[in-house]
Amino acid sequence: NSDFLIMGAQDNDVTHYDGEKWVGRNPSSDGVDALWDYSDSNVAWTCSQLGALRRTTDGFNTTQSIATPHGAPFVWELEIHPTIPTTIFGGFSDIYKSTDRGDNWTNLNSGAGLVEFISISPSDPNIIYVSGDIALMKTTDGGVSWTEVFVPQGGIVRSIEIHPTDSS
Repeated sequence: NSDFLIMGAQDNDVTHYDGEKWVGRNPSSDGVDALWDYSDSNVAWTCSQLGALRRTTDGFNTTQSIATPHGAPFVWELEIHPTIPTTIFGGFSDIYKSTDRGDNWTNLNSGAGLVEFISISPSDPNIIYVSGDIALMKTTDGGVSWTEVFVPQGGIVRSIEIHPTDSS
């Protein structure tokens, strides 16, 4: 539904625009991240600080708390697979993958450390970059193996964008 918007704002909840009005979706929390399932506008996830996650499957008539792996930073990443909408990736003490909308999580063991940012190639979802407090890592096989990406100066990479049609 192109009329729907969802966004997180630290100290100010996750808010949802339903085409007519803005509605808070994580009351009394820091809004962190939010995702729509691009195949079903009734399914969405809302994130709060330190790995707190809620999911709706009925367009926010109800929501449920989803257990996540421990070790999430205060502001943490949640990304959706570009071609399999039931698969999501979370940034915790490492990058984790769920193939069932967040019910179960598998550590992909990237070696990046505490995750700062996740970027999945839109043209080849097997290519994923994850930036953490230890290293910037890349996989070309969906997370089976990882290689470190050289960063020309110190610090943590806070944003990565992959070209939409050329993943190299």
